[in-house]
Amino acid sequence: MSRTSRLRAGLLAAATVVVACGTAGGAAVASQAGHAKKSLTTLQLDYVPYSNDSSLFLGIKRGYFRQNGLKISLTTAVAPTFVVAAMESGQEQLGFVTTVVAVNLAAHGTALKCVSSVDGNQTSNAAQDGTLLVANPSSGISSVKDLVGKTVATVQLASLNTLTVQEMVKDAGINPGSVHFVSMPFAQMPQALQQGTVQAAVITTPFSETAIANGAKLIAHPNVVEMAGQSTTCFAATNQWVSHHVKIAKEFQTAMDEAIAYTKSHPAAAAATLPAYGLATSLQNAEQAKLGTDFNPTILPSSLSKVGRLLERFGYITTIPDPNSLIFPGA
Repeated sequence: MSRTSRLRAGLLAAATVVVACGTAGGAAVASQAGHAKKSLTTLQLDYVPYSNDSSLFLGIKRGYFRQNGLKISLTTAVAPTFVVAAMESGQEQLGFVTTVVAVNLAAHGTALKCVSSVDGNQTSNAAQDGTLLVANPSSGISSVKDLVGKTVATVQLASLNTLTVQEMVKDAGINPGSVHFVSMPFAQMPQALQQGTVQAAVITTPFSETAIANGAKLIAHPNVVEMAGQSTTCFAATNQWVSHHVKIAKEFQTAMDEAIAYTKSHPAAAAATLPAYGLATSLQNAEQAKLGTDFNPTILPSSLSKVGRLLERFGYITTIPDPNSLIFPGA
């Protein structure tokens, strides 16, 4: 081989090594970038099962949380008090609460922040509302005035559903103290009504549909009457957790806002998520669920002030906390 040929061969070999190294390096960078892109922050979220969770489920299914760098791990609870206990213990980072619970806890020294809406604010349209005051047909109850001396099931004492019924009773000229409330999971209410264990119940979808199908009598829509257009629920976190995870809280908020907006324009897709979570026996059953929301994700300070006044009126608290202190920026 001539000197020129040997030189050309050497240059070609060197070029090959450079290209190979560059390709390998590029692949490594691409692999690292891909790995970084797939790295997600896992959030433990505790929720109370009911149909309005469909925005959360749809957000998971459509990848809104993943697109915002999050992976949601779900746990269920029968009532918001259990959710709060899980967050305070550090088992869960986020959880479902009503604004009543958030205000009540703040008034007693446990501060939470509403990071995002669950599904929007309370609808003013009773035809779309899934939270009902219903009664056993043999109870003699045909209006809120007939609740005197009766036992009413509610998911949690000092809950939103308890307060709205108490306010309706007061407005009807009845002493709210004459109504006996008992705490009971939503899923147990239809059977308790049928058996006469309770005479009435404040029950939400899909369990309200079951109760009506079993013969329960519709008495009123307490949340429509007392809280139309108001913020009644949120996904919250402890102040301590939020203060150390502002970016993650914002990512969760963004994903939920996207999910709620999509649910509003695609209700059938939201309903289709319910059977997989045990909240409907079929797609047809799921599509009958009434979410009772206006899909407005903005949490209103005025709503928290209103529930504060109700809590104060019925003796649950003595001081109403600053509502703005309970809302994460952007919520």
